Amino acid sequence: VQVLLMQRLGRPTVLHFVAYAGNVACLQAILARYPESERYRAVNASTKAGQTPLHCAARLGHHECVRVLLSQSTESQHLQAICKPDRNGRTPLHLAANSRFDNPEMVTVVLGPLPEAERFTVLNMQDRLGDTILQCATRASNTKTMKAILDLCPALMEK
Repeated sequence: VQVLLMQRLGRPTVLHFVAYAGNVACLQAILARYPESERYRAVNASTKAGQTPLHCAARLGHHECVRVLLSQSTESQHLQAICKPDRNGRTPLHLAANSRFDNPEMVTVVLGPLPEAERFTVLNMQDRLGDTILQCATRASNTKTMKAILDLCPALMEK
């Protein structure tokens, strides 16, 4: 357990690697080894690039890993976790929307539990280039992801 808790400043943890690989069973087994009081901190540990295990899983479309990682947070922490930007201002959803995977399930997993007003706030977050999550999905030609975003937050069309 001590090895799991260790993180050299700014280096990826074992959770980063497991989330990147998309191994849900391994992720659950590792999280079970953390004391409950340490899980949220472990799930939100950032690399030098500012990325958490959630960023790693979202980038590669591992929506089940994202679900497991988000389950470690309370309702109020959920919003903080999904809005946490990396050093380029990209949230986990920015990375998911801009990836080579057209993954509407990711949008549903991340945004589904939130009230529409909070969804609107999340979806209007801009990265350092000024791009929103919808713009990232559009640039990547992720049509199903764009549709999922608009279905979950119709207010985006009213802007």
